[in-house]
Amino acid sequence: MTVTAAELERVRSDARDRVLANKFTKVNGKPTWADRVLFLKECRRIAIRFKNKYTMGGKYGFSWETMYVDEFKALTGLDPFDPEEPNYLPENYETLSDDALKLAQAKLDEEKRDYAMLMGFREGFSENFRETFDKKYWQELRQDELSEYEGLKPIDFIDHLLTKWIKLDTMQIKALKAKFYRGWEEEDLSTFATRLESERKELARLKPAVVVTDVDLCQHYMEQIWGRTDIFTETIMTDWTSRATNRQTWKYARQYFEAEMEKKEAFIASGGQTNQYAHAAAVQDIEAKFVALQQERDQLREEMKRERMESANAVAEVKENLGGKVDRLAEVMLQFAKKDERRSRRKRAVAADDEDTSSSDEEPPTPPPKKKNKRDRKWRRARGADSGSSGKASASFPTAPGKDKEWTPGCTFQRGMTVNREWSKTKQEDFFAARRAFTDTNTAEAMREKIVGIEMLLGRDRSRFNKDELKTSLARWTARLEKKQNE
Repeated sequence: MTVTAAELERVRSDARDRVLANKFTKVNGKPTWADRVLFLKECRRIAIRFKNKYTMGGKYGFSWETMYVDEFKALTGLDPFDPEEPNYLPENYETLSDDALKLAQAKLDEEKRDYAMLMGFREGFSENFRETFDKKYWQELRQDELSEYEGLKPIDFIDHLLTKWIKLDTMQIKALKAKFYRGWEEEDLSTFATRLESERKELARLKPAVVVTDVDLCQHYMEQIWGRTDIFTETIMTDWTSRATNRQTWKYARQYFEAEMEKKEAFIASGGQTNQYAHAAAVQDIEAKFVALQQERDQLREEMKRERMESANAVAEVKENLGGKVDRLAEVMLQFAKKDERRSRRKRAVAADDEDTSSSDEEPPTPPPKKKNKRDRKWRRARGADSGSSGKASASFPTAPGKDKEWTPGCTFQRGMTVNREWSKTKQEDFFAARRAFTDTNTAEAMREKIVGIEMLLGRDRSRFNKDELKTSLARWTARLEKKQNE
């Protein structure tokens, strides 16, 4: 059965998700050579997991997508190519027999799946790369408004990063060579030689290439050999130096000393003993180092013990000197805290009682229930609702049109309307906003509303406003009202 478009889309989507599930290590700012090494290692580790039927794929997965052509060929011996999208039907399907057509269709389906997986890999790599590095390091790869980064291959991103932003300068070449010449570590001799060969090839693949010649490689190798005369005895080294010069090259050096190492290992494995004096000296050296480490450890322990005792004595002395003062101080601080809390509550209560919505244009906090009726009565007395308003400028005002009317959201504010403290917070805010808009009109009615509010403040026993300033303001607004009425 021919593979369906839905199945191919699922293969592509799965491949993309597999790449995105393995995020590259995030790089902030300009990438360094260390970032380059880690990034290439991570992306190639992901690529090799995508097994496919391409001739350059197989066990190498999509590794060729993350390498230069010559680099991949040098490592695998395979010639990579850019796969093309398979045809919908097998070639020459009209002339094929039924059995041959089935085989051709099955092969074509495999090619379609591999191609869909490759497209998903490229798409996931593109997104992963752009999430790893800052926009500055990949935005130039954008093609146009429609395709943007679609169609770009992983090597396109890698090449742009390596050739423009992570350049191989003199200092980096020096550091790479220093790493190469780091010496024979705790590894088998053949492993050491293999590592030298592998790292030399990696240096040669760089752009520009860092060349380590056979002469340099052999010189470095022999320096390590001469440093291990406990293994390679005088007889071995004399035999080597007596050879002809053309047989003291890298190729022969590796063969000769690895063969000698195998002989030495076989001799020791069979119960033989090699250079007992060198071994005895080595044992003595190890014992001396062990004794020195023990002495250093004991000294550190004594110092730590003495410091702990000094700290304990200091704490005990402080406790003895202070006695019960610390507890007493804590009690006093707690009393001060409670006293501050009571003072704060009283201030908040006073501020709530003194809140003037008509002058401050701000909504007052909701007062305690017992003060609601008292405040409402003050508002009504100030507006002439009660009989005790004689002697005030507002006493001569005509009856307020909004008297005994309840304000509702959306309606026009009228003089004489009062706030109800049982309203919701939102409704009270809307009321004060409507009242401010009304007083800002500077009509006669607006001025009367203003004068009533000032008289209310003057009638309070406690107010945050200066009485003299309120009287001056009342006279000014009364004069304005008279002038307005005489016009």
